[in-house]
Amino acid sequence: MLIDPSSIPQVEVASMNRIHNEEAELFNELDRLLDAYSRDEIPAERIDHELDTFLQHMQAHFRAEETQMQAIRFPPYPVHKGEHDKVLAVAEQRIQAWKETRDTEALSTFIRSDLPAWLTQHIDTMDRVTAHFFAMAGKEVEMG
Repeated sequence: MLIDPSSIPQVEVASMNRIHNEEAELFNELDRLLDAYSRDEIPAERIDHELDTFLQHMQAHFRAEETQMQAIRFPPYPVHKGEHDKVLAVAEQRIQAWKETRDTEALSTFIRSDLPAWLTQHIDTMDRVTAHFFAMAGKEVEMG
């Protein structure tokens, strides 16, 4: 298992913790698929599908948080949204590069190292503060 969901930093808003756990499970599935692909057990298209699912989850997650931040007029909204925009742009670029080159090493580094490190850091900093504001306003984050 790449990420033990119990190791993910917790924030004050239960729905945010649930969403982060869902993403950990998606990381774990991608990790499992990369192993299977390296043993020639699955086609690359199976990873493509899971990457698309992961990207859609990230987009919905960020959209839901951003909607709630705007609803409560969260002061650091532009900074938090900027972090979302940056990681989405990198993810889209890396996924496209994988689909064009099938560079397993590059995708593995991104999925197994870069993104989990970003997620933990983002939760510990941006999401922790944001969740506190959501909790004070009695708000949850619901993905549509």
